[in-house]
Amino acid sequence: MNDTRVDESPYLTVKQLAARWHTTTNAIYTARSRRRNYPKGFRLSGKVLFPRAEVEAYERAGQAADSRFNTALDPANAAVELVGRAA
Repeated sequence: MNDTRVDESPYLTVKQLAARWHTTTNAIYTARSRRRNYPKGFRLSGKVLFPRAEVEAYERAGQAADSRFNTALDPANAAVELVGRAA
């Protein structure tokens, strides 16, 4: 039998976040200590937990700032201003 149950806990562990972002747990710890705009995490029983809502908001903000996801930021879509001779 195929168990495809997805853990929908309101919190992600560092290991779960690293797997979600295809990186290492060490990279998560390092980025957390260096970046001010990183998702807010907290310690509980010796583990660092990240609220799922904060992680998803951080991902949405990153996509909004990336021209691959936000076509309004793509220079190829910018309005063309024609500069010609004054009549």
